[in-house]
Amino acid sequence: MIFKDSRGVQEHPSIPSSYKGRVKIEGRATLVIKNINPRDNTKFKCEMWGWHVRSIVQLIVAEAPLINISLGGKYYIEGSPVTIACEASGKPLPDVAWIRNGELESSGKKAAFLKFDNINRTDACRTIYMSSQ
Repeated sequence: MIFKDSRGVQEHPSIPSSYKGRVKIEGRATLVIKNINPRDNTKFKCEMWGWHVRSIVQLIVAEAPLINISLGGKYYIEGSPVTIACEASGKPLPDVAWIRNGELESSGKKAAFLKFDNINRTDACRTIYMSSQ
């Protein structure tokens, strides 16, 4: 906890060590956190002492999506069923979509699957996977 009084901004002894030297109050009541990271996803409370006024905010640190394509193999036997997965992680959870020949094939939150019941050479095409937050 950090607080501001007539003597200025002070660090309370109970402030977690991970925040020491990274947090400060600017102006009347602006909390500034330097070098944020995913571990900073937490709630912060602003309280006005002597008054029963408080406000709580949730800090969400966004993370860029990471995409993983699971092919199941490099080669497939013509006529066999094939499923290709596109999975993404990030914060917030990304929407994922498979687009084949300009048409939406599959979409979902965090994962989408491209399925072929009987794969054959004519299934070769330009396929795009997309992820957005």
